[in-house]
Amino acid sequence: MQNKTLKADVSLPLPDKAPDIAPNIADVENLLQEVHSLLVHSENPLNEDDAKSQAETLEQWLESFRRGLSAAEKIINNSEVLLNEVRKRLTLALEEIQRWDDEGNGVPIPKVQKQRMDAISRAIERIDHLIGSISETFPISEKSKPEVSKVST
Repeated sequence: MQNKTLKADVSLPLPDKAPDIAPNIADVENLLQEVHSLLVHSENPLNEDDAKSQAETLEQWLESFRRGLSAAEKIINNSEVLLNEVRKRLTLALEEIQRWDDEGNGVPIPKVQKQRMDAISRAIERIDHLIGSISETFPISEKSKPEVSKVST
């Protein structure tokens, strides 16, 4: 009796567009744990059918997806605050240069300072644009918005 190993082709056609879903990190972590358990507790059967590599590939994809969701969550929760802090610092630097210019008693601002002011102004404009772009790309859902307590008057 011959020992034949059956190999199944489990390649699936890819959709033209990824489905519009946004699982949360906990869901992906649970799936990742399930696939890991499958690999650990069913190692022999997976090796017999040569399916282990496919399950390992799925595990790698889920781990990459989890890291991506984690990064997206950090962007959503922190980017606007961080960019506003950078904007605030640049605005203060620009105001300081303008104050020095105002105190110059009619002495024209040096070319280097003018270039620095222009560069800071452009950076502030870019930050403003970036904040808007991040808000459009990573909209905050109603359930992830912080609750605002209502003050009774």
